[in-house]
Amino acid sequence: MKTWIKRSLWGIGGVLAAVLLLVLAWVASNWRDAEPQPWPDVLTPRSLAVADADNFFITLAAVPAAEAQAPLLSLPPCAGADCGAIWRTAAPDWAAQRQAHAALGAVCEAGTRSSVPPAAEPLPATFGIDTELPRFQNFTGCSAWLLTLALEASSANQPDAAVAKLAQSARLATALFNGSQSLIGHMIAVAVWSRHLQALQVIAAQHPGTTSALQALPLPTVAQVAAAQRRWIAYEASFNRSAVRTAHSGDACQSEHGLRAWSCRRAVAMVLPNYSEQLFSAHWQKVLGAIGDDGFLNAVAYLERFESAPPPGLIDSWWHWRGTVPHILFAVAMPQYKGYFVRSANLTLSAQATALWLKAHGQPAAARTTWLVAQLKGTPLAERLNIDSQGQWKLRELAGSASDRTPPTRWPAWPA
Repeated sequence: MKTWIKRSLWGIGGVLAAVLLLVLAWVASNWRDAEPQPWPDVLTPRSLAVADADNFFITLAAVPAAEAQAPLLSLPPCAGADCGAIWRTAAPDWAAQRQAHAALGAVCEAGTRSSVPPAAEPLPATFGIDTELPRFQNFTGCSAWLLTLALEASSANQPDAAVAKLAQSARLATALFNGSQSLIGHMIAVAVWSRHLQALQVIAAQHPGTTSALQALPLPTVAQVAAAQRRWIAYEASFNRSAVRTAHSGDACQSEHGLRAWSCRRAVAMVLPNYSEQLFSAHWQKVLGAIGDDGFLNAVAYLERFESAPPPGLIDSWWHWRGTVPHILFAVAMPQYKGYFVRSANLTLSAQATALWLKAHGQPAAARTTWLVAQLKGTPLAERLNIDSQGQWKLRELAGSASDRTPPTRWPAWPA
């Protein structure tokens, strides 16, 4: 009996010793950070060449906010619905909303009246968790100001005035799109463009005679999307880098004491800032490599492949023997970004479809489907855009972009 107990104790001790050795080996593998490497130039944000005095981004953001009780200047969401019908219900409130935001409207009108205003989102002096982002509410407010005036003019049978306000809206959207630096700035620009396309669709359907004038207005291009994505990737990668450095500094452990403080500091040590930085950097550079000025779906395709086959670990893609904590942080952070690329791609698809829809108005009704098939041959829209038996245009957008400001996916039939 004693021999059995002794053997059992030796066995338990052996197991515990093996576990302890495994833990120590893991700690040893994750104790020393990787050697530092230079931060890639392509992931370094660059200020856009716009003087502060001329920067419409700064001018518009500086307009004081309206009183807290002032009605919000905005258009109700209408994704997947009849925007015209929804906005007609909201139209009686627009004049009061604009009156409450008269200061913003004056700056908005002046800046967009004749040309695309120079605009550049300022870069922060340093990147960090507490980095203050610019105020973007005035950009959506300016967009709503111009679009509500355009829609009111259209309803009042003033198509020329409606087109003029749409032209100002397009200048605003272009300025914000080309001047955005951060991810949130780019997404605001995507939302502003999406709402512009929705309003353009409503006005064109009410006044088909405006199609030639509307075709002359700018729309977001593939090259603009690619350039904006490169800018926000550099911004976001720098933010990732700063967040890791901040976590490794141990500031989060200052409020802890005793064993909790010791445990916190040990966990922080496992962040391995150099290793983490290089892990995130390598991924972002691969995404940049997938972006093309003429292939706006490439980045989405790359991220879909990455999502379906992430780098293998000991346990799924989360647990890696070396750099365990950095890989966990990476696995948590990276999946969220795909949706932003999808939103940009859907905007581009919708803009291209809108351009074709406007152009099709000049085609004989019986020949529009055949004409569209010829136009789509060899383009990303080939398998996504069609005209149904009722003459309605329908776009199958990329999945994974839930938003109340999605661009149009349906266009009404033109009269025969």
